[in-house]
Amino acid sequence: MPRKPETRSRHPRPRAAGSAPRSNSRRSVPQPRPEPPTFWQCLTCGAAVEPEFASADDSWCPSCHATGTVVGMAGQYPSPSLYGAWVARRDREHERKQTGAQLAELLRLHCSTSKEEPMKCTKTHTGTFHCPTCFTEVELVAEPSLKCDTCKGPLAAGSLDEIWVDEADEEAE
Repeated sequence: MPRKPETRSRHPRPRAAGSAPRSNSRRSVPQPRPEPPTFWQCLTCGAAVEPEFASADDSWCPSCHATGTVVGMAGQYPSPSLYGAWVARRDREHERKQTGAQLAELLRLHCSTSKEEPMKCTKTHTGTFHCPTCFTEVELVAEPSLKCDTCKGPLAAGSLDEIWVDEADEEAE
């Protein structure tokens, strides 16, 4: 024969005069409310600070390195608007760094990785030169070739006057 399921009434049953009340461990002692956490904040920059850095006058802010400016409040930040400004500033700085890194990566990918060779130019000569073969003196201005136009021989630096003075001094000795 099937059993009928037991149902409970929402209303308490009337107790007999001599019976002790049933103990319900969930309802017997109200639990004390836990203390709200203490939030520590730097009043200079608004940054949240860990409790180990917040010790009265020796407090130190790791964000702005200020000393003696960390205060705490139970349940909330001492200055929520200052904290909000610090979070916004931190997020902007993080976004700026991330954008800079993305730009650097983009430039690295799209720019030529091989360095361009500098364009080679021929050396040019300017000044007074003479031909020791045909004894002609030439004044050159940005000339790439040091060959005599007459005999196609090499040109030497200096004028013929300097060469003749040197030879005269050697003969006199």
